[in-house]
Amino acid sequence: MTKSADKEHAFPSSSLPAYVFEGPAQVAIRTRTNDQPRYVDTRSSVWTWYDGGTAMKIDWTALQFGPELMAVSKSFMAYALEKYAPRTAQMFADSLQALSRTKLANGLPWDKNLLITVLDGLKNSRRDLVGFRRFYRWAVDRDIKGFDLNTYLIIKDAKSARVDPYARIFLCQSGLELDEEIRLLKRIERGFLSGHWEETQLNILLHLGFELAPRAIQFHSLDIADFESIESANHERYYTLWLPMAKKVGQRRPERRPRKITTRLGEKISQHISEMRHRFGRDCEPLFVSPNGRRMSVTEIGVGLKHELCEAGIDKPNQVTMLLRHHLGQGLADQGTPADMIAELLGHNSTVAARAYVTATPTSPGSKRKHSAKAPHISALCVVS
Repeated sequence: MTKSADKEHAFPSSSLPAYVFEGPAQVAIRTRTNDQPRYVDTRSSVWTWYDGGTAMKIDWTALQFGPELMAVSKSFMAYALEKYAPRTAQMFADSLQALSRTKLANGLPWDKNLLITVLDGLKNSRRDLVGFRRFYRWAVDRDIKGFDLNTYLIIKDAKSARVDPYARIFLCQSGLELDEEIRLLKRIERGFLSGHWEETQLNILLHLGFELAPRAIQFHSLDIADFESIESANHERYYTLWLPMAKKVGQRRPERRPRKITTRLGEKISQHISEMRHRFGRDCEPLFVSPNGRRMSVTEIGVGLKHELCEAGIDKPNQVTMLLRHHLGQGLADQGTPADMIAELLGHNSTVAARAYVTATPTSPGSKRKHSAKAPHISALCVVS
């Protein structure tokens, strides 16, 4: 049986008396790195996939679905795992788990009055509602028995509590004060610690977070091959990181965009790579590794960065990479960087967050001078990226 989803087998027509899942034995998933499993075994009672070094799963034995709804759900998850990013597939898995806790789990077809009652409960979680809506639309598009367009329109009209797109940005937004930035820079300047590669690696994570503010998943996805060093004709050396971006729907692997980094950070990474290859062999792929030589997970990266921030006297428990991203985004806005350029530098797919930074920029001349004095590397970032 092939490893790619076969619509003819996975999605039988509605003329069949009952829907049966006959999908591929293994579903190809969208991976960020070469060292994580690329397939999900659909013959297992628990489907497991990975992202950022974290396992995600759906346990079919825990879902109290009737046989036909179970088959439809498995076909939908096979489709979602191939088409969407792993964490989006986990959202769909969570929405199916929420569905299994309702009376709709008893089987198909669904009574419309019962469906409307269940929808009122799903409105409490936007993720569950969005996941259920996508599941139902997927079934309608494939003419699966028990799913119809009129019912989908009812589901489509069901809305969870609306959140203004700017609200979450402003509520969680916080940057670094000038004294915090000074302490952070002092921590960064500790540099390469001979014989202490793990501490040096954390220092590089902090330095990179300050310069480019990647998300934890971007740190995790970086490979040694993403680092470039070029020597000019006058023997000056320039350094570039090809930073993995957020995956768009339909992309098998995330796009990588070049980002210039400072000479000091480039030198640190160059030495770090030499140390990694010495310790773990020349076949070592990830740029950031755990003590056993495996790629650092997003959890390990978050813990490491939090430790470095605390050592610098910056204690903001719920913000680690996000704190550094807000600091960079607001710093760019304070220096007059256009919203579209801020969005590009931060790897955003829209300018919503960037416009929020621009809106929050101080308007008085004194405030502008105070903010523009912070983070001189930000001005350089606008020029070289």
